[in-house]
Amino acid sequence: MNQKNRCAKCGCLFRPNPRVKDQEYCNRSACQRARKRRWQRKRMATDPDYRANQNGGKKTAKKGGTLRPESTVK
Repeated sequence: MNQKNRCAKCGCLFRPNPRVKDQEYCNRSACQRARKRRWQRKRMATDPDYRANQNGGKKTAKKGGTLRPESTVK
């Protein structure tokens, strides 16, 4: 298991986790944030339900409302 991959964000060499089939990013927090942003952009472009859910949460937060259901608010 001496195989090393190059990180798609920072370009450093890292040993991929054997349980992750196509690992492209190292474990640095900046690289993991980039991986998450890439996943979210792709999901927003391809999944209308995910997009509607994300946009609904942003609108509620902008209004100053709570993201919790009314039954849980005391």
